[in-house]
Amino acid sequence: MTKAPWVADRQAERLPVPYFHGVLTLPPALHALVLVHQRPLLTLLVRAASQTLLQCGRQNLGGQLGGIHVVQTWEQTRGAHGHRHGLVPGGALAENGTRWLPTHPRFFCPVHALSTVCRGKCLEALHSSTTMGPVVLPEETETLTPPEGFRRCIDQRSPKAWIVYATQAMAGPGPVRDSLSRSTHRVAIANHRIVDGQDGQVRFPSRHRRVQTMTLEVHACLRRVLWHGVPQGLQRRRPSGFLANRGTARALRQCRPLLDQPSDPPARPGKSVAEWLWQWTGTAITRGPECGPGPLLRLPLPPLPHR
Repeated sequence: MTKAPWVADRQAERLPVPYFHGVLTLPPALHALVLVHQRPLLTLLVRAASQTLLQCGRQNLGGQLGGIHVVQTWEQTRGAHGHRHGLVPGGALAENGTRWLPTHPRFFCPVHALSTVCRGKCLEALHSSTTMGPVVLPEETETLTPPEGFRRCIDQRSPKAWIVYATQAMAGPGPVRDSLSRSTHRVAIANHRIVDGQDGQVRFPSRHRRVQTMTLEVHACLRRVLWHGVPQGLQRRRPSGFLANRGTARALRQCRPLLDQPSDPPARPGKSVAEWLWQWTGTAITRGPECGPGPLLRLPLPPLPHR
């Protein structure tokens, strides 16, 4: 039920412009390192992606872009796969707040430039990081001490090109937003995805070019799920630019009149948990399952008889 209000709030922030879906994927050679140092490395990843987005807006459009970034650490088989999804409006707000600077309706910016800049920012942040202490590689017994050993490890494991792309959300921002919410408001594998669990084996569907069923020994499945627990203090959802939490309302009040919209969005009535459940699942938790469609009433218990 925490997902439904979040999706509704993001829908209220929607602007009448094209939206783009951006993805930044860490090199596979760094995935094992991320599992050991999850909080600092994922924080660096999101920060570098946000800085790259803001730099792109300043240089290509002359204003401030906005975006919603979500960190995800798993792929279809629930193995280690650190990457960042982003939903970005197709335009920037001028620095003085008086103009909306649109992007091309079908083209956000050169992805090769995004890849180069983001890789450079990530490596610069990793090289200058002093908060990680000794760096332990999970598949090796040696411990690398910053900065020389850690820098050598990162340089050897980072290819020249990182996988970055930004495509237009053809069906609008709604499906992308729903996909992001499914990544941030649940664990690595939901209960409904487990097909079977018998004889120490767990079966669940996965997608690698086609949908297929994957079988793991129960301890291996638990280990993969526990890989993706969020460390304390790490936020999977990170808004940036003019959509950053500290100035979202003010920035949107500036953007909407520039796009021929009212300054304030329509008021969204608050809903109870029962109303959200009815809207999203069709389940009425206030109705008796056996005694009819009337709502359940809370009545005091009668006093116990004296013995």
